[in-house]
Amino acid sequence: MKIMVTGACGFIGSHLVDFCLSKGHGVLALAKPEVDLANLRHLTRKGKKPVQGFELVQADVRDAKKIEELIARFKPDGIFHMAAQSYVQPSWENPRETFDTNLGGTVNVFEPVKKLGLKTRVVVACSSAEYGTITKDDVPIKETLPLQPLHPYGISKVGQDLLARQYFLNFGVDTVRLRYFNQTGIRKVKDACADFAMKVAEIDAGKCKPEMHVGNLETQRDIQDIRDTVKATWLAFEKGEKGDIYNACTGVPTRIRDALGILLAMSSKKITVIEKSEEKMRFLDEPIILGDNTKLKKATGYVPDFTIKDTLRSMFEYWKGFYSSSDPASYWQSFYLKNP
Repeated sequence: MKIMVTGACGFIGSHLVDFCLSKGHGVLALAKPEVDLANLRHLTRKGKKPVQGFELVQADVRDAKKIEELIARFKPDGIFHMAAQSYVQPSWENPRETFDTNLGGTVNVFEPVKKLGLKTRVVVACSSAEYGTITKDDVPIKETLPLQPLHPYGISKVGQDLLARQYFLNFGVDTVRLRYFNQTGIRKVKDACADFAMKVAEIDAGKCKPEMHVGNLETQRDIQDIRDTVKATWLAFEKGEKGDIYNACTGVPTRIRDALGILLAMSSKKITVIEKSEEKMRFLDEPIILGDNTKLKKATGYVPDFTIKDTLRSMFEYWKGFYSSSDPASYWQSFYLKNP
């Protein structure tokens, strides 16, 4: 098959690229022109023999003409639409860019599929942030829970979600929507698990003093390993009902304090933890976000393979190797060549 991945240098997007290539599919990977290509460096480094079936194009999803040209040329069997402005704080600082990327970019993907009459299946990356205000009575969260987003990012994801639904209902475009909960693993940055794993590994490697500043450790999150994320995404692509929406999650809550404890136990150093540091506290921090993945399981047979301990162990081992290496840049590259 021919698969197009937008946001291909992002966390989920880059892992989907690797998965599709490993299955022998042709991949057109789209990355924003000014974005860091680090997550695909193992495929794009200078002097590397070209990977059969892989093409990287730097194109902004906001560029409607360019996206139409690429879809018309490639005629993908499937599109994984992962491109997004995916952080809450920048959505407050620049809501227009968030809406232009997440809403306008989604229109720019669907319009050529509609216009050209393609039979392409489009999997759209939606978000648990769409649910917004959550009470204890709401968990585990089902897809039927009313959407009450708390910030511009969440609102933009609701719009993206409903756009995909509208293109299916009005124009018959074959789309499946996935509301991703917390996803983490190798290549992830700027989440609690990634921050903790990096810092504990750095301390364990003797690169800094044994002290960590953290935020609120009492929240609970549904944290899914990126390897399970890719599995769930592919199963939804293969077996999901046209036009439907599914939660992509584990259905298992992890207290952030417990995640940190698992990582601290992996270290050979005694580490001092300073809680509720001002720079680490979030403006909005829901007590619990826990998804119900029953619908995805019934539709696709999806069952997660990795526990939170498995996930944290892989992240810690990667970062410990990185910080212990005499040449971190070479370690980074060699790791991804062995573990794409």
